Amino acid sequence: MAWEYDDNALITVCQSCHKNIHENNTIKVYLDHNLQKEMNYTPCHRCNGVGYFSEFAHVNNGVCFRCNGVRYEELICNMVEDLYD
Repeated sequence: MAWEYDDNALITVCQSCHKNIHENNTIKVYLDHNLQKEMNYTPCHRCNGVGYFSEFAHVNNGVCFRCNGVRYEELICNMVEDLYD
């Protein structure tokens, strides 16, 4: 998760740039802290992996209704499984 990365691995961008980055680039997600094992996640089809919509901040704090803020299709499946366990 983003908060587990070292600060020097992160950049700050506005939401528009964030969305453009997700739409136009493959975002690497790592399974380990050494950034060695890469996981290929598919961005949420509704929010493009952003997890929220700032223009809808007045509704559920803008959290994407499809992915509930988890951002990736594979994690949506896990989230649904957790609800029924």
